[in-house]
Amino acid sequence: MKRLLQFGWVFFTALCVLPSVPGPAEAFVLEGPQVLELMARQQKKLQGLQVNQTLVLHAGSPEVPSAEFAETIVYRFPDRFRSELAGQGHQRLHVVNRDASLTVTDGVLTAETETAPDRYKDLLLHRGRVRLQNHLLRLGVDLSVTSFGRLEMETAFVIGARYPDLSAPQVWIDQRSLLPMRLILPAAPDSWGDPALDIRFQNWRETDAVWYPWHILFYRGDRLERELKISRVEKDPPLPEDFFDLARLKRRYQATTPAAPVSEQPPTGGDVQKTLDDFKKIFD
Repeated sequence: MKRLLQFGWVFFTALCVLPSVPGPAEAFVLEGPQVLELMARQQKKLQGLQVNQTLVLHAGSPEVPSAEFAETIVYRFPDRFRSELAGQGHQRLHVVNRDASLTVTDGVLTAETETAPDRYKDLLLHRGRVRLQNHLLRLGVDLSVTSFGRLEMETAFVIGARYPDLSAPQVWIDQRSLLPMRLILPAAPDSWGDPALDIRFQNWRETDAVWYPWHILFYRGDRLERELKISRVEKDPPLPEDFFDLARLKRRYQATTPAAPVSEQPPTGGDVQKTLDDFKKIFD
């Protein structure tokens, strides 16, 4: 019933703002902010989420096995995030507090910026329309451009590009569920023609009245580079007061190497063997 009313609201909105123009009718698409508002309206009010998941890094060659890392992430809505990852003899801590972040790799403060793969959490952390709009604009998404797109037989609102153009930063929102389906981030201009990062949110499940994607895939072109397999979602976990305190973390982990500049882009591609030999580079 809720989904039926939701669809009816979308249809009614479309009729109200559909322009009266002569000639053949064209498919009407809601504007980007309207789609984001619909998505935000169905979000439950929460303090936070804790998610247990496995990060799988896939090799560029079938001869090299994939590598797996156990990861626990915590969302404190609306603007705080923490990831603790461990495996293959390495550890990584990544914390976001409002518009600032830091990354600690194997006990060393290595960066104060985020990599492109870290951005998957933006669509899950920023649940309000205005906040999400601001972050999408920072990623280069043009909110004035919308279209309909199709992925695996599902129709989506495409914000930031005219489907089937995949060259621009864009976010896809499932037309029926109004849940995030896809985030596409083109490679940096100086990345020597590397393909865009294509993040896909799949297998959405409702757990304790909270919707969350239990499978997140990261593609570079046609190659599956990594994936997140979720095993547990807990609502409103108890957290210590300084859990997201960046100043405290900076004091604790004194940098022994220079932090990455904001303009530095994360490396792309590379097989798992290289990842295991140089763990930090795959994330920094």
